[in-house]
Amino acid sequence: MATIYIVLLVLLVNTSYQQNIIPDHKRRQCNALQSSEVMEKALPEIRRYFQSELQSSRRKREEIKSFLSGTNDSLQVFKTKLETYRGHNNEMKASLGAITAELEINRRYKQKTNVSLGVIQSELETSRKQIVGMNVSFELFQAELETSRQLQMEMNSSLEVSRRQNEEMKASLDVIQSELEQRRRQNEEMKDSLAVVQAESKITREHLRLVIRGCELAWVHHGGYCYLFVRTHLNFEEAKVRCQHHNAYVAEVRSENEQHFIMTELKKIDGYKFPSYYLGGYYNRAENEWIWERTGETIGYTRWAPGEPNDFRRQEDCLFMRSRRDRLWIDAQCRVKSYFICMKSLIPS
Repeated sequence: MATIYIVLLVLLVNTSYQQNIIPDHKRRQCNALQSSEVMEKALPEIRRYFQSELQSSRRKREEIKSFLSGTNDSLQVFKTKLETYRGHNNEMKASLGAITAELEINRRYKQKTNVSLGVIQSELETSRKQIVGMNVSFELFQAELETSRQLQMEMNSSLEVSRRQNEEMKASLDVIQSELEQRRRQNEEMKDSLAVVQAESKITREHLRLVIRGCELAWVHHGGYCYLFVRTHLNFEEAKVRCQHHNAYVAEVRSENEQHFIMTELKKIDGYKFPSYYLGGYYNRAENEWIWERTGETIGYTRWAPGEPNDFRRQEDCLFMRSRRDRLWIDAQCRVKSYFICMKSLIPS
């Protein structure tokens, strides 16, 4: 490269010299010859220089191509990332706009809330004052309520005492009324008995004295007869013996009136329990009829329960008032242990 510069410099000097000293036609020839010689001498060097520069340029071009290729790839990646960043940026801008709008809404809402909060605080203060006033009123009310409660307790106590007294008086009145009713019935029965006795004129003064005196202790009078309700479990034969010991017999029910009387007395005695009781009836198998065992008379009035008598297994020969509220009649075995009713006439025969 330096050689080329020197050759060119010499050529320029010679040319300048010739232009200044040599005539024009000689100078032109000389210039041509010198230029040709110079070019012949410089051409190989110039060729080598340009070949070297060409090779260097090729290498640089390849480097530039390689660099540009990598740069293009990087640029493409950068463009992709840039597009991505732009999309994200747009989204962020949109989100930021939405957030800004929400912040504005929240700011306005906060202003309204602050106003409402002030109103609420004012109302709360008013309510607090009202509650204080109500607490005072409530304390007064509680005091009055306590006084009323004490008065109520005293009134309840007095009412309870009065209620118990009323119940006792009512119970006493019921007892008195029951006794009066019983006495009234006894008086009516004695009047009826006395009328019967006087009408038939078949009794003596002694008989009249017995009627007026009434039944023995524990016996109950009805229709000129005395009844004893025995709450001992015996079979029929034992019940007969026990009644005979009292100069009586197992009861014979001959009318609805007598049935009702016995049911009423059993209710008084047994309450809500319903044990069975022997009556004096007996089944005469030979005649296929029910009779009063004491007299042998056919039983006229009956109060059989539905399906009775059924003579189960042909062993039921005795008559009972069954153990239910209705006290209807049933047949059963005579060996059964049961309560029984004794009966005797108020006027000895």
